[in-house]
This record gives sequence, structure tokens and C-alpha cells, in this order.
Amino acid sequence: MAASGSGGPKPGGGEALVSFVTKLPDAFQVPEEELVVPSNLERYGLSEVVNRLLAREKSGFQGASLSMKCAVCNVGTRGDLQPLIALALGLQKKGWEVVIISEERIRSLVVDEFGLEFRTIAGDSTGIIFEQEYAEMLAKGKLMAMMQETQKRKATWYEQFLTDLVEHTKDVQMMISGPLVYSETYCVAEKLGIPWIPVLYGPLYPTAEFPNPFVMESNWFSWLNLFTYNFLYWALWMQEGSQINRFREKLGLPALQVRRGMMSMIEEKKLLVLGAFHEVSIPHPAAPADWPESFFFSNFFFVPSTPAAAVPGPLSSFLEEVGSRPVVYLGLGSMPAPRPQDLVNLAETIVEKLEVAAVLCAGWSDISFKSKEAERRILVVKSAPHDFLLPRCRVLLHHAGAGTCAAALRAGVPSVCLPVMLDQPTNAKHLNRLGVATPPILFQDVPTSVDRVVEQVKTALESSEMRTKAEAIAGRVRQSDGVSAALERIFQAYPEVGFVSGSGVEGLRFPVQNCRELGGKKAKGAHDLPARPVPFDFLVEGEFLRSSISGYLEAHKLSSEKVLKLEFVREAKSSHCENQSNRRSMRLEA
Repeated sequence: MAASGSGGPKPGGGEALVSFVTKLPDAFQVPEEELVVPSNLERYGLSEVVNRLLAREKSGFQGASLSMKCAVCNVGTRGDLQPLIALALGLQKKGWEVVIISEERIRSLVVDEFGLEFRTIAGDSTGIIFEQEYAEMLAKGKLMAMMQETQKRKATWYEQFLTDLVEHTKDVQMMISGPLVYSETYCVAEKLGIPWIPVLYGPLYPTAEFPNPFVMESNWFSWLNLFTYNFLYWALWMQEGSQINRFREKLGLPALQVRRGMMSMIEEKKLLVLGAFHEVSIPHPAAPADWPESFFFSNFFFVPSTPAAAVPGPLSSFLEEVGSRPVVYLGLGSMPAPRPQDLVNLAETIVEKLEVAAVLCAGWSDISFKSKEAERRILVVKSAPHDFLLPRCRVLLHHAGAGTCAAALRAGVPSVCLPVMLDQPTNAKHLNRLGVATPPILFQDVPTSVDRVVEQVKTALESSEMRTKAEAIAGRVRQSDGVSAALERIFQAYPEVGFVSGSGVEGLRFPVQNCRELGGKKAKGAHDLPARPVPFDFLVEGEFLRSSISGYLEAHKLSSEKVLKLEFVREAKSSHCENQSNRRSMRLEA
């Protein structure tokens, strides 16, 4: 074993250094260079590494792209997409090609703000909330009427949505899905035979320890708590099950005979589910004991910090001009204000009565101020980088959406919550229980509760106890990187999408996927591989490798910084049969 040269690639956590040699004919020769690979790879994953190196050599271009592509899918507003964008950026940093698949409304966010590839699918699932008639319904809490109208509209574009989803995922090797498209993306991933990773934005995995907040809030009995999750998943499947099974028939897949839709499949197959939240979001002091190991969470998914040059000039100037005057943030995230003028009136009253400045983040609401004095004391912006703005505020007045709550907890600033719908009232109450927010007031009650809201903002401004608690929680949230932990867990669960790096691509870690087919059919998405990917066995100092690399290093008490020289030979039939079995267990099966 040779030590890594000072100029060579360095292994990180969960990685190891290897080089490949062979006595096979010239057609199988690869450069004997040091490579960084996942230490959990076994001979099946290592075979794919060699096949991709052979493909690179055959192309005659050392910098040929050997990367894989991940589709990241969801619909909705910015709050529904941004946690997934954070995950996509993390994948891109590790050498993946990433494509965001969503509705046209999201294009600007994905392309202009984050510079990611974007593919459009039919539909506009949240467009209704930007129409005056339905915004008024939203303000009055008439959610059922809105949902019925949304379903009517969905029927006009749903078939094209499915067609677009299939077309835009033909070249991907992994799929990450937000909650609003679980069923559709699962079916496509199953058809492609690729990993499917669903993401939950809160502690919503079924448990007997607390209820599903979308069904009820009171914690009564364990069986009733669990029933709230099962009931919701059952109701959703009753609504969509027939159309999903029609879609599966078109894909050539058997119908799903399940009671709770995707949750039935997740639990039955023990599929990895990622939670994009921190433990402080859980209603209990600790994670539920009945959550399975396949449900993984560590922290919120935040996008990278905003560079100073990307902070809007008017925002920076405004914060400098207000000097020591406390700043209050007001915003409803990516939702439009149901009644924009109510938010304007509230901002003016807060500024006047409390002698503060305010930043009013209008989301996609069309609002403006007529008063010159208001323009001087209140800055109106369409959007603002939370990581820059929120820590510079003294109080955050918001709708308690999941994304804004996460940003508020990281900022360490007290909140005043004006929830509108869905999970927002529950989120607002949770922040209040944590001691970092005042008791929530429904946004629909604001016109008759302005004085009460102003009093709560004053309380949050003056409460040293609330600020101390907020800062303590922020310290916990800032300790870890939720995106990095989630990606590491993905590669543990699906080692065929690990990483390899070497001098041929200037040290960039690029993904490596195991050979899927050993017959005559070309592996999906593997257009740079031969039609018959070659399986290999590997020898280390004359002995067959019959464990993962990490297992071998541990058994022989070797450091991961040593270069493990692997001699690859044609795979023996016995191990071929074992590998076929392993491959089947890695896939989503019909």
C-alpha cells in the first residue's frame, strides 16, 4: 500500500483512496492513478467505477463528463421549492448535474437566482392564490372552496403534466421529490429503476406520540395520534389513487393495491425519507421512538449564504440609514398577502407607534405606499435574502410558513406570527411554546386586532427572555449542515450513486452509478458506457475483496489515507449471481 502523494486527491469522511491495475488485455487498461471513492463501495460499485474509467479512456478525452443527473421535483411556491433547491445545490457542488422540474411560475427563482437547469411541467397549482377572488377566500379561511376550484383546474392540465414529467426524466439516474408530487415521481422512478428520495418539510412522519397537525392539534391517545396520519394518507389516496393507477398502466407498471398511497410503499419497502427540519421543530423533547431508521433528519435545508454583492443595494442602504433604530420585518414569505392593504396599514401603524423602521417583504403581492413619510421609514421589497436580513432585525412578523420559521430560528430573532392556513397555525403555536414568539393571531383577524398586534410586537422588542431563548436555539441550528448530512445519508442508502474523483477531472468528485444491466440492453442514462457493462472481481494483495472497502480497511487496521491497490479481473459466476440479487434489492420494485 502506498501513501497518498502530497499533490494527490485527499479522502474525506466516508471516503478512501484506491488505484486500479489489471492483467486483462489492453482494451481493459486504465491509468494507475489515485482515486477517491466512497469507502462503502463493494465490488459491484467498484465495477461501475472501472467501467466509467474505461468509457473515459475510450472517448479519448480525459475531461469527458462522467457525471450523473438528478431530477429534483415539486410544485407550488418558493417555500415548496427552496429546500429542494438547497439539496440540488449541494449535489451540484459534489459534481452532479441537477435539473429542477416544476411549473413555469418557478423558472425565475431556479434560473435567475440560483443558476440551475430548469425544465417546465404543465400546470399552475398555486396560481389560484394570486387571483383577487380567491385571495379574498383565503383571507376568510374558505379553504375547501379553494381546494375544489384547484381540483377542477388540475383536471385540465394533469395529463400534460404527467407527459412532461416522463419526458423530462428520461436522462436522470436519481429523483428527489417534494411532497406535492410524491405519487407521480415515485411511479416514474420505479419505471426507470432509479433511487427515489421523498422529502418531508416537517415532523410529519406517522407516529403515535403526537397527531398530524393537518388533522387535529390536541394530543389525546396514541392510537388516535397514529390514526390522524393514516387517515390523511388514506384520504389523499382515495382522491388520487385511480388516476395514479391509470398512469401506472400507461407506464407498463402494475396497479398499486395499497390503502395509504405512497406512505404504504415507503413503509413496506423501508425507503429512505429525508426530513428537512431540525429537532427543535418536533413537538416533543426528543424524536418519536416509533420513527424508523429509514426516516432521516438532522437540520433544515438552507441554500448557501448570500454573497455581499448579491444583496439588493436599496436594502443595504436602508439598513445603514436607519442606524440604531430597531428594524421590524413584515412578510408572508412567497405567498401573496390575502389583503395587501391590511399588511400596509399594519406596517404604518407599527412604525408610527413604536418608533421603529420596517422592511415589508411583499412576496408576490402588488402593494405600494402613497405617503412619503412611509416611504422613508418603511422599505418595500418583493423579496429579500433571509440569511442577510433577518439577523439584522429585532422582530420578525410573518405567516409561520415552514421555510420562514426555519429562517427565523436560525436568525435568533423573536417572532410575531400571523398564520393564514394549512400548517401555519400549528407552526406559530410551536414557536410560541418554544418561547421565541408571542401567541399567534390569525391574519384574517388583523383588521380588527391591529392594536393587539402592535402590543405583541412591542413585547417581542422588549423581552430579553424571548431574545435569549431565540439566540440559544439559533446556536443549535447553526451547528450543523442539514444538506451535507442528508446527502451523506442518501449515498449510504444508495451506494450505487456514490462518488469518485481523480486527476483525470482535476480532483472534481463525480458520481458513479453501478451497472444496472449485465445483459445486452444499455443501462438507462448510461450513454457513455458500453452496451454490455463489464462486471469485475477485485483482488487486494492476491486475495478477493469480499467486503466493502471500509470493511477491508478496518479488518486489516489500515488508514483510509493509504492507497488501496485493486487488481480487477473478470467476475466469477458465483459473485455474478450474488450481485444480481443485490441489484434487485436496491431498486424500487413494482
